[in-house]
Amino acid sequence: MIIRNLLIRTGDLFVSLVLILLILPLQITLAIILSLVLREYPLFLQDRGLTLGKYRLTRIKFKTIKSSRVSGTRSNNIKEKFLIHGGNLGINRFTDWIRRTGLDELPQLYNVLLGQMNFIGPRPLMVQELLMMNHEYPYYNKKRKISTPNPASSDSGSYSAAVSSALKICSLSIFFMKRRELLELI
Repeated sequence: MIIRNLLIRTGDLFVSLVLILLILPLQITLAIILSLVLREYPLFLQDRGLTLGKYRLTRIKFKTIKSSRVSGTRSNNIKEKFLIHGGNLGINRFTDWIRRTGLDELPQLYNVLLGQMNFIGPRPLMVQELLMMNHEYPYYNKKRKISTPNPASSDSGSYSAAVSSALKICSLSIFFMKRRELLELI
């Protein structure tokens, strides 16, 4: 198990370092363009985690929505926070393209490099999502508490589109955790 974890960490470290070096010019270009388009700092930090209490990290992403637009979406309803639709946030064509292509996720390579995330593993959730999961899907929350401490960097699209997406998150993460438990027995 220790050797396996060491191999995974070494692979994550090597791949993230190589990718960062290869796409650094692209990241710099995107940062400059986004700062011109949004007229603000192009990166944002977002609290994420596997549970509300443990395995928390600050995820780095390119900003695709102006801060002033997001601050107006605050709500006390957990489900409303989870289900924020991009249509009312003033996303322009360029930032929409950045989101659709996943280029806004490139700075997460630094999270992988620092050992806060892995390339493969359960998806780290936003605090609002964790609150909703804790309330709506208690079994899911219990399974995540015993999961790996390093969440994955993969984020296939926007999970905040519908409640059915929350079920997909639960089922995919539990599927991953069950398979990981089987691998640890070997």
